[in-house]
Amino acid sequence: MATKHKISLRKPAAFSLVELLVVITIMLLLINFTSLGLNQVLKGMRIEQAGRLIMDEINLARQIAVARNLNVELRLIHKDRAGGTNGVFYCLQSGVRSKSGDGAFTPVSRLAQLPDGMAMATNATLSSLIGSQVKSTSTNPAYSYVAVIIRPTGNLEPAAGLPLNQPWFVTAVPENKLGAGVTAIDNFVTVQIDPWTARPTAYRP
Repeated sequence: MATKHKISLRKPAAFSLVELLVVITIMLLLINFTSLGLNQVLKGMRIEQAGRLIMDEINLARQIAVARNLNVELRLIHKDRAGGTNGVFYCLQSGVRSKSGDGAFTPVSRLAQLPDGMAMATNATLSSLIGSQVKSTSTNPAYSYVAVIIRPTGNLEPAAGLPLNQPWFVTAVPENKLGAGVTAIDNFVTVQIDPWTARPTAYRP
């Protein structure tokens, strides 16, 4: 006797509209959390890069001063960022002054720029190198700046408002935190310079 097989005509179960909405919501939340985490990682990387760049420029200026037996002027430069914020300290450059009457500045290093979105704070509490000095002006190229001079002996030339018995320092912060109170800035890097040795040290919270 032949066996009869029943054939089910039921369609396979599908996701309901509510289930699809739940899945989509979970996916959106995961994407949001991932992007937030990625943003924090990128900010941290930019801050690390800014600290390394400042330290590299200080070390380079010191090496040139000692090797060439010259006073080297390290400039912290205030200028407009192309396509970005107007008038911020985000560049550094080392050079020597001409011994002739004009005292022309001749660069001995390339113009170094902090990563996009990063700048040096102008508050004296965060950056004594900037906040405690009066800005000077360059005409060619046009920008304003503050400077420290590293001697061939490896120490810094005294500057008004900067005591020799304390480290001089500059702090790199996100541009959107410029002008914010010290307690409102939770992500930054501070580079201290020993006035007697011109050796830099970086600190992060």
